[in-house]
Amino acid sequence: MHLRLGTLAAAILGTSATPHHQEEGSIIGRELAASACSTYDTLHETTSGITLLWSNAADGDTEWLNKANYNYGYLPGIHKFNKVIMAVNDVGTVSCDATYMNANVYLEMRSGATLDVTANLDVGDAFFLKTNAALTQSGSSILTVGKNLYLAAMYSIADTAKLSVGLYLTMASNAKLTIVGDGASITASTVTPTNSQVHGLISYVLGPSGAGVINLGGGELTIGSTTAKINIDASGYTGGANSIPLINQCSTIAGSFNPANIVINGLAAGLSGSVVSKSDGVYLELTGGGGGPPSPTTSSPTANPTTASPTPSPTRSPIQSPVATTTTQATTTTAQTTTAQTTTSATTTTTTTPATTTTTAQTTTPATTT
Repeated sequence: MHLRLGTLAAAILGTSATPHHQEEGSIIGRELAASACSTYDTLHETTSGITLLWSNAADGDTEWLNKANYNYGYLPGIHKFNKVIMAVNDVGTVSCDATYMNANVYLEMRSGATLDVTANLDVGDAFFLKTNAALTQSGSSILTVGKNLYLAAMYSIADTAKLSVGLYLTMASNAKLTIVGDGASITASTVTPTNSQVHGLISYVLGPSGAGVINLGGGELTIGSTTAKINIDASGYTGGANSIPLINQCSTIAGSFNPANIVINGLAAGLSGSVVSKSDGVYLELTGGGGGPPSPTTSSPTANPTTASPTPSPTRSPIQSPVATTTTQATTTTAQTTTAQTTTSATTTTTTTPATTTTTAQTTTPATTT
């Protein structure tokens, strides 16, 4: 049986190591990992167009490179049109580089299947993550999809991990993509610029300097205005006023994020934020105190010549708080449409009042597109 790397390292190093020994342990752990990965062979199937089923038959070892995890007893990836299916309750891990494939592999994860990726993985053809499947990617891993990625499931990427998609990325309305920190990145259209689509939820957990970005490589972006959502947790951001790219390098953008589907939490005192569509992408605009001026961007929203007068809210609600002052957030929503670009804003502003808080909603009437 192939020993799990963490268990083997813990057995050798113990659990009460000093910092010096921890550093040694990290080196030994990497050496152990390389040694353990070398015990797997890369025997492939010899028939084109065959479908391999993930079988979880390797006695607790869920490694991708363990051929015992496939129903035919060998690995996919040397001939064209090989298909791998992970079904309900199938659990896989990629902790050893799986880049041996020299031909297209089609991977399908069905409902309930999970895959944890911490090393490099090549999927030469399409990758389908269906409803209720889950993939987590972390470390410095690179997951390469040769053609299209269809996401109707949960995908989380963190640390300095990279996801590379050759053609288009499609997020269904039930998809949830989470990008943690400012080091991870996703790139689509690495082979040919195509039309990527967002109809589900993108959650950004900001790092100290900003967000992990989705780069469309000059491809088109279609946003499903009724179902596409953005959630931003800014509690880890330590900068000031800034223009932070969320999705960039778009040739054209069709649709926009509905302000009602944009949530921004955790901004530092004095900062306000809005999600803005520009000619080349979607940005988080941070304004207010606590930092320098916004960084330069490739484009700026064009002001709409037709505006409506702000309408004050008819109600005022006192807010009880155990501290001396009350802080609340007032949201201003502005929708602007011009022939050059579209601006969609969900603004969160911190207001401090001694006794009562008044929330004013401002609506801007869009100009007619010609």
